[in-house]
Amino acid sequence: MIPNSFRVPMVDFLGEQPWGARLGREAFNKLAGMVADRSEILMSLDMKGVAKIDASCSREVLANLVERHKGTKWFFLTHLANTSVEENIDAAFAKKEMSIVVRRSDEDYTVIGKALPEHLVETLEVVGKDGSATSRKVCAAIKGLGLTACNNRLKDLSDAGLLARVERAAESGGKEFIYVALK
Repeated sequence: MIPNSFRVPMVDFLGEQPWGARLGREAFNKLAGMVADRSEILMSLDMKGVAKIDASCSREVLANLVERHKGTKWFFLTHLANTSVEENIDAAFAKKEMSIVVRRSDEDYTVIGKALPEHLVETLEVVGKDGSATSRKVCAAIKGLGLTACNNRLKDLSDAGLLARVERAAESGGKEFIYVALK
């Protein structure tokens, strides 16, 4: 079960060239309630049409939105116009010691903001290959990784906002978590 994502057209909230913390706060105030009211847990922050944005605006709207909904909604970016936009968003997330996925296609992505340790990058790639995975499936794919360490990695990635964590019924009758790539 891979949940659907909801596309948020950021140009509708920011305009084509948003600049400054004030504009970022205004956009955040418009977005926060709308996002909270959505039933979807995956949110595609579609930057199509946003030609430039500075780090302070990015921090106020994007990083604060991710921070506000941490653990209940998972966000990723799409359609970044250019390197400048990506670098300013990267700076905003790095300053808040947060990370976010930038999705270029279903198969191609990068993580910007706070750098990830190599073992978390490896785990993120395993889940990304199939789009979702349980901890047992990830453990089987990473040689020598025990279940506890695997669970810790997946929880860390979910807590960082880089994988969605969805509870479902296990075959045993209990509960288990499935971890979903953001796309």
